[in-house]
Formats: sequence, structure tokens, C-alpha cells
Amino acid sequence: MKSAIIVGAGQSVRFGENKLSLNLLGQTVLEKSVALFFGIADQIILVTATGTERIDGVEVVKGGKTRQQSVLAGLSVARGDVVAIHDGARPFCSKELVQKLFDECTTFKSAVPFVDCRDTAYLDDKPIDRSLIKLVQTPQVFDKAKLASAFENCQDETDESSLFFKKFGTVHFVKGEISNTKITTKENLPIYKVGTGYDIHKFQKGRGIVLCGVKIDFDKSFVAHSDGDVAIHAVMDAILSCCNQKDIGHLFPDNDMQYHKIDSTKLLSKVCDILWGMDGVVNSLSLSIVAQQPKLAPYVDKMKQTLSTLLQVDESQVGISATTAEGIGEIGEGKALAVHATVLCSFVRK
Repeated sequence: MKSAIIVGAGQSVRFGENKLSLNLLGQTVLEKSVALFFGIADQIILVTATGTERIDGVEVVKGGKTRQQSVLAGLSVARGDVVAIHDGARPFCSKELVQKLFDECTTFKSAVPFVDCRDTAYLDDKPIDRSLIKLVQTPQVFDKAKLASAFENCQDETDESSLFFKKFGTVHFVKGEISNTKITTKENLPIYKVGTGYDIHKFQKGRGIVLCGVKIDFDKSFVAHSDGDVAIHAVMDAILSCCNQKDIGHLFPDNDMQYHKIDSTKLLSKVCDILWGMDGVVNSLSLSIVAQQPKLAPYVDKMKQTLSTLLQVDESQVGISATTAEGIGEIGEGKALAVHATVLCSFVRK
């Protein structure tokens, strides 16, 4: 059995107001943090200052004056053999990372997410090798019995991984996510940007087409320099728009033979590197595919799965609709296919 403890008993002093009630795209910070564990944890425990809040499917308990007291309050009612501890003010984690941490803990008895230090670092006015630095995040997942043991006779530590390390001399680290930031001050709030992209390709006689990296049976193919994946091309331009970068025509010109017949998922990987290098992530994606033929309904689920993996975004945040042009124009005559893409990206505020 898996339990999750979300710690939300702080006073938000540095933020200046109750940061957990802040609305982020239709949900509060706390609601987003709690929702990460629905469908993954068997028991969800929320620790708050009053213990009086009510959320469907969530057990609420009163916390203490310190983080450790609050975690212990949650741990006292946790029924799982494995327990995750998560900051209520860390709403940007993905469900994929949550699942991976639970899975890793099953083998290693602990799972602590981290990201590398990207900045030059000093210790006591002397530069140190930043490659040795791990910046730790939550959720942190532990064997419950071991974590309870680590709390015995302990002094205050900044997080549970420190307690666990102090007791057992090791923790198992798992690669975290740049986007998984904690909201401490208002400077930690992300910057959201919306980008749109569009592409269209004509058909020629062939043996099928590729959309969203998925091969589709068809008696035609795209007229294109690359593999002609119109959907991925539109997605790339939408992401580049969010990044304030030039479009794919400048990045991958059609007179450059290194891109001849290239798999467009490889080009999308390069665009994602640009996005992630700017501390940005895709939050959601919507595609509208306009085609008289072929019939795309049997392929939509696979296309969503593929884009979810490539963009590192939850599949529930990928929407794909397929429609016709009602017999109008080249698309309506079955001579071409077009795609409109809209993406929502967020960037760490500098």
C-alpha cells in the first residue's frame, strides 16, 4: 500500500500571503499538489495548520509548529508500507515522476528527486565543483518503517532525505524535473506563454504518412524534404514561438541535405532541448488536424501517447482533434493535410 503526505501547515511568511490558495490555471497551488497523487497513492494525507479543511478522497490532519512535527502528524496515520512526503507549495511536479519515485523506492527503500546545479557555486567564498552538487526536490518516497526509525531522536533537518541519510548513511537519488520548483516567494511563480504553429503539406502517391511520429496506412505520402510529419512541424513552431525563437524553416532549412527524409521526432527533440535549456516546459498541447482523408480516429490515442513521451507532458494534457475541410479547397479535395497547434509553456522566472 502506498501513502502520500502533503505538507501544507506553513504560514507563507516569505510569500506575503497564503500561497497555497493562489489560483494557477483554475486550481489552487494546494489542489494541484494534492492531485498529483490521485490514481497513484492508495492513501492521501494532507497536513494543514488547522486540520479542518475538507477535500474529497483526502484525509486531513493538523500539523505542528515545525516541518518535522507536521510530517510526523501525517506519518502517524499513514497506513502504507511506502510513504511519499511532498511540499504543498510544489505543484509543478509531473505524475510520471511521482510514479517513478514510488517504483524506485520499492527496490531501493528510498527515492529522492534531484536536479543538477547549473550555476557557478561558492562555499565560504571559494568556488566548488558544481557537478558534485545535487539540488533536492520533493516528493521524497521512503520505506515507512525506515523513515519512522530515522525520526527517532532526531534534530531538525531541512527535509526527510537529510534525516534518512543521517540514520542510514545513504539515499537513492532519482533524476527530478527542472519545472518541479517550490513556491517560496513571488519570484518563484512561473511565466506562462502561449504559442501557435501551423503547417500544411500536399500529398503525392506513396505508401503512407507519419503524424505525431505514428505511421499511418495510406496510399499517398507527403511532398516534403523531411518525413513530412505536419503535426510535429506545427508543434515545433508553436514551442519555438513560446521561446521567442525563429521557426523551423530557419533551424532546419529544406536545402540542407542533413534533414532530407529525417525523422521529425529527432527535430522535435532538438526543439525541446532549446525549451528545456531556457528552463521551460510544455504544460499542455492542443492539435487540430484538418484532413479529408485518411481516417485518423484509429490513430489518435497512439499519437497522444507519442507526443506525451516526446514532450515530457502528462498524456491528459495532450488534446488532438481531427476534422475535415467539408470538401473545400485542396484539403477538401484530398490533396493536402494541415495542422494547427497551440501549446502552453511555462518558464522559471529569472
